[in-house]
Amino acid sequence: MNGQTIAARSAAKRNLLIAALDAAFAKGLIVCDDVHRSFQFEIVGLPVIAIVRTDADEIFISVVVAPTALGRRLNCAVNAKMRAPVGAATAVGWLDKHTGQFLEIRGGFHAANHIVPLLAQASLITKERQASSHRCNTGRIGHARPARA
Repeated sequence: MNGQTIAARSAAKRNLLIAALDAAFAKGLIVCDDVHRSFQFEIVGLPVIAIVRTDADEIFISVVVAPTALGRRLNCAVNAKMRAPVGAATAVGWLDKHTGQFLEIRGGFHAANHIVPLLAQASLITKERQASSHRCNTGRIGHARPARA
């Protein structure tokens, strides 16, 4: 981990997965039909490709930040053991729909050393969240209420 704390890597993974879930919600991709849907968004100014799949119990998400040509060709079909050739960072996670808790939070995250601090400190207010917050103010993940000044 080259001196990076476990907390920073954990925060980077969490922020990346939450940003991906926000983007998927905003794009209307959370549909309970067990079909993989690919989409794109940005975090900390970097392009991201992701896949989301929803069934009755959980939401699966796979994410690649700054994908390489190989990462784009694989269309985010990565697993927890793939590393550098697909992008600057990869994350895989499952969200339990009943409890709202992430499952399999250990492992499933690889990142270049320079990207971890950026993701760990990233604002979770994505362009997708900003666009969706004026349409739906439910307070659910992906549709958070805008911060008040």
